[in-house]
Amino acid sequence: MRADEHYSAGELVSLKCFEFVDYGGAHPSRGIHTRNYDGSAGGKLELAELFGFSETVYRYLKEYCEIDVNRQLLPLRGSDRKYSLEHYADQEHGNSWELFSQWNFSESGLSIALSEFSGLPYVMGVFEVLIPWQFFRDQLSDHYNDTAIGRLIIQG
Repeated sequence: MRADEHYSAGELVSLKCFEFVDYGGAHPSRGIHTRNYDGSAGGKLELAELFGFSETVYRYLKEYCEIDVNRQLLPLRGSDRKYSLEHYADQEHGNSWELFSQWNFSESGLSIALSEFSGLPYVMGVFEVLIPWQFFRDQLSDHYNDTAIGRLIIQG
């Protein structure tokens, strides 16, 4: 296990923990756990709340992540197989923001970590996708406009 401070500025803190555990079974456990804090006044941040549980943001994240992971895989796979989150984003799974529960932030944007720690099967691998803030500025929940994270997103 390795923990890193992904980003910090003032009271804003974004932490990332890489974990690999081999229990001796068919597949080890590996992935990324994250924690994000908006300072003493804001506390722990949840991505769904940051964007007001917006269905538009949820669909955008899903599509952006699929496109970017397929871009990352292109040199390895060619174009014959496609990485898809569709099965894990359907109503059976609650149209679950859990897919995007492991995330970090910085001045550059929102970094989504996809792994078994975000509810995906082991075989889907571990990926990180960086999405610039410019795509989310107008989607930020009004509650966060005057917070440290809100200012980072708006100015980012």
